[in-house]
Order: sequence, then structure tokens, then C-alpha cells
Amino acid sequence: MFIHTADWHIGATPSIVDNYDRQIQAIETCLNLGIRLNVSAILVSGDVFEDYEPSQYDKDVFMDILLKYDSKITFPVIVLEGNHSTSADYSNLETFAKMERYGKLKRFKFAITPRYIELPDMVVTAVPNGFDFNKIPKQHRKKALKTGKPWVVMLHELLHGSVLESGITKKRTKKYKLVGVKGVTYYACGDVHKAGKIAGKANAWYSGSPIQHDFGEHLPKGVLLVDERTGKPKLITKPFHKIKQLVTVTDLREAPDPAKAWVKYKRERPDENEELPDHVVSIEDVKVEQEVTSDKSAAEAEIESIDRREELFAFLKTVKNYSEDDLRLAEELVGDLLQ
Repeated sequence: MFIHTADWHIGATPSIVDNYDRQIQAIETCLNLGIRLNVSAILVSGDVFEDYEPSQYDKDVFMDILLKYDSKITFPVIVLEGNHSTSADYSNLETFAKMERYGKLKRFKFAITPRYIELPDMVVTAVPNGFDFNKIPKQHRKKALKTGKPWVVMLHELLHGSVLESGITKKRTKKYKLVGVKGVTYYACGDVHKAGKIAGKANAWYSGSPIQHDFGEHLPKGVLLVDERTGKPKLITKPFHKIKQLVTVTDLREAPDPAKAWVKYKRERPDENEELPDHVVSIEDVKVEQEVTSDKSAAEAEIESIDRREELFAFLKTVKNYSEDDLRLAEELVGDLLQ
């Protein structure tokens, strides 16, 4: 069994007071889970940091985790470069990759260029963001299958068929379609923060992020525990329940315990004098549509609407240089307003 995770985004959500505490807790929960389950590996499919150029503090946070766990774990952790990690001539993982190359890190392996890594229980093709995720596995196929071990491909990309937080299935051009190479047991994907498989690809999954990074992201969150022999994943969430959640409410009486969550308050009636709990860190004033009452019958209102619309378009026809298309567009834009 191995753990598939991604999108740690160290440095994200600066508006949350303890954003670093939440991110550190999420990463360490993942690593501790690996220790407890005695996994064969942890695969991190991209975006360790939020920013292309992370702050020194961001890098120190990650360095502390690496140094703390490199001597504690017995399994490899393969970290892939994502779209938040690189520009044309820069990788924010380069420093850590050098530490691996110089022997300063024993368990953590960094893929800032395509890598083929043979482990005791499986082989891994790591394809960083920006490289051809269909072509490179084909180049590795012969030697991967020759080992007789399960073969996992890591990639970081918003693929055609990705299911987003909104529930929408993403449609993209041919360049972003995962063809699927024969013999690959499992595709460990990163970039989408919602856990789920790619439409039409039974063995290609996004792990999602281990925690919410903003109030637009929904629970559950966690990591995928994958059987490398079958490529079947299972979403593990319980160890991550202790990390503060991001919850949106419309009534402060529904707000959870401050020790368990940060709150976004969508209020219908703005009140500058309203006292807000300390764990409310975001406020959105929502406009409420008021029901318009009228003494007119529905039939009378419909007749008046038709009369007013015809009156408007009769006027528009008197204006010079108006085409029929202009009139149709005007009807689409203002027709509903006259009803």
C-alpha cells in the first residue's frame, strides 16, 4: 500500500491566523499515517508551495519537516514538481533536490525533471508539470513492465475529465487528454483539490488536497491509500478531522466550536455594530431579493408587460442605424426587466 497526496500549498490562505499550523499539521498527519500503516511509499503529486517564489519562512517550514522526518521514516517520499513550482527557468524545489543529490536527504526524492524510480514494491514514473504525461510513460514502459512490479505514473495537470470542486467535469483540448499507457497500474494525479477519479479512466485519480485551502473548497479532505497491486484507492479522512475546518454559515448560531473551525459569515443584513466571534475571519454581505407584491392580476401584469415591450421596440425602430440584430439583442437584455 502507498499513500497518494498532493497540493499541500504551504503559504496559502494568509487570511487565516493559523494557516501555517494547519498546513504543517496536514503534512505531518500524512507522514505519521504512513509510519503507522507501514506504507511502501508516499507520492506527493505536486504543489508543495503556494507561490512560485515562496518566502523564506515557507521554505523553512518545509525544511523543518524534511529534517524532522527524513531519519524517522523508513519509506521513500517522492515529491513532484507542480504548476505552482516552476517557471521557464526556475524551480522552487531545486534547493531540496540538491540536498537529495548531495546525500543530505535519504528518504525524500524530488522530481523536477522526469524520473524513473524503482522501489522494492513498485516502479514510479514521475512526470513534472509542463512535460508530456502521455509520451514519457511510453518511453519508460518497456523497462517498467520488465520488472514485473506494479507501475505508477505521477503527474500534475488539469486534465480533460477532471471533476472540479463545483462538480463540473472539465473539458479540455487534446493536449490535456490522458491517453493511458498499457501496463500502468495507477495514475497519481495532482492539481485538482477535490479527490476523485478522472472521467473515463478507472485507474487515474486525483488525491485532492489534505485540507481546505479556502472557503470555496468542500469536505471531505484527506489522502488516498492505494493498493499498488490493483490500483484501487480508498479515501482516508479521519486522521485529518482534528485540523481546523473552513465553514460557511448564514446564521452565527450555526457556527461550530471555535476550536474546530474558522468561519465565513454570509449575512443578509449588514450591521456595523454587530459583534462577531473571533473565529469569523471572512464576511460576505448577501443581497436578498424582496418579493414584489401587486394588486394586479397575473393576466393584467402580462398584458401590461407586452404593451410596454412593444412600446419600447417601436421607439427603437425610430432610432437610426438600428439593425434587426440590435433589436433582438435589446429584447434579450431588457425583456425580462419589463416583465
